[in-house]
Amino acid sequence: MNTKGTQAKPSPAKPAMQWNLPRHFEPGIPLAVLRERRKEVQRRLSERGVLVLYSAGEKTHSGSVSFPFRQDSDFYYLTGLEIFPSRLVITGEKMVLFSDQPDPEKEIWEGLRPSHEELRELCPVDAVYSLSDYEEQLAALLRGRSRLYYSFGQNAAQDHEMLSKLDFMIRRGRAGQSGPTGVFHTQVLLHEMRMIKSAYEIEQMLETASITAEAHRAIQAAVRPGMFEYELEALILQTFRRHDASWAYPSIVASGVNACILHYVENRRCIEEGDLILVDAGAAKANINSDVTRTFPASGRFTPEQRAVHDAVSRAHEAALKKTIVGSSMDESHAAAIEVLVDFLIDEKILLESRDACLEQELYKPFYMHRTGHFIGYDVHDVGAYYGGQEWIEAETGPRRFRAGMVCTVEPGLYFSPGLSESRHFGGIGIRTEDDVLVTATEPRILTTGIPRSADEIEEFIKRSRA
Repeated sequence: MNTKGTQAKPSPAKPAMQWNLPRHFEPGIPLAVLRERRKEVQRRLSERGVLVLYSAGEKTHSGSVSFPFRQDSDFYYLTGLEIFPSRLVITGEKMVLFSDQPDPEKEIWEGLRPSHEELRELCPVDAVYSLSDYEEQLAALLRGRSRLYYSFGQNAAQDHEMLSKLDFMIRRGRAGQSGPTGVFHTQVLLHEMRMIKSAYEIEQMLETASITAEAHRAIQAAVRPGMFEYELEALILQTFRRHDASWAYPSIVASGVNACILHYVENRRCIEEGDLILVDAGAAKANINSDVTRTFPASGRFTPEQRAVHDAVSRAHEAALKKTIVGSSMDESHAAAIEVLVDFLIDEKILLESRDACLEQELYKPFYMHRTGHFIGYDVHDVGAYYGGQEWIEAETGPRRFRAGMVCTVEPGLYFSPGLSESRHFGGIGIRTEDDVLVTATEPRILTTGIPRSADEIEEFIKRSRA
């Protein structure tokens, strides 16, 4: 081929990748709710405080595969955003978000990302900057503030970034650019807010509880000897996903002696005739969590020994529930449950000491070794102090007193591990009953209704399901 006198044609410019789909983003949390939260945070910050939050980041599963993204709960609470990496800075006067603009090529691989303009429509920020502007803007936002609220100890790189900035501002103090001299954990400010649930949060928790209830009913109706634990787990997950929810924590489906392992998650055993199945499973939707446990017989009928233990746990559940009221405390709820369980263990000649000795020496602990409840909300084990001493608790001391709007679990149990000689005819039985409970001004309100709870209710439900 004769190429004399010819020139190579220039390659056409590579077309920029872009989406032609309409860009539409739904707020994770209604704007009105976010504005109220911003207002309360700024009230607590006053003029001299500043709050700095970082979004969560990717977590590697293996190689180049990441776990599904789950936003930092504090960041989500104030923004409703699932984007990362991002930063949020709030002072008494303004709320500023730092997040990069969408990259058209990345969007092809990872999906649409809100632009700065779209972010201002999704959450109540005054300004949005790129992450490259963070260092400069942070210095301006810290200048003249006396108190910094930031959660040290969660991410070493972020801690180094924050400490470097604080050190720089201290050294610039002679130039009149002083920064915060007091550093406080985020829990002092934000976690106290999160303890009291708004009407919006309670509505969301009821929806999540309803999905959880449907899953628990489904497995109680489906269970048969010969099934594997993972088959029930699969039914739980199917129910969650059918409602655009996911799991709040890995589901525990523990049959037989596995129920004596508190955090059993292998879910691989074949369910046998005569087994009890302890299922601890809760849905999560819009980052709001549910946490429920039920224990039921594979055959549909409790043995006399199984029923005796289940009834004792039910009585402990009721006793703890009665103490989940305004003015009481998690300690009092726990103590009420323990007293009922100790009485049962004494009546069954499992504990041989006096009632007072069993309580004082905690002789019940081989059979009941965990607490009776925890707070729940945007985290399964939700934030907030269980004991006094925080500055926003009005100088309370001792156990945190329940207030209207708090939500916690009530979850007593009894576990007779086969290795315990005292277990006798209860050996291998593990039972826990758990609900999510809202503290109100009048009486406790169980949010996780619609799931058979008592032995009679469970047997009747399974009987009707098999008819």
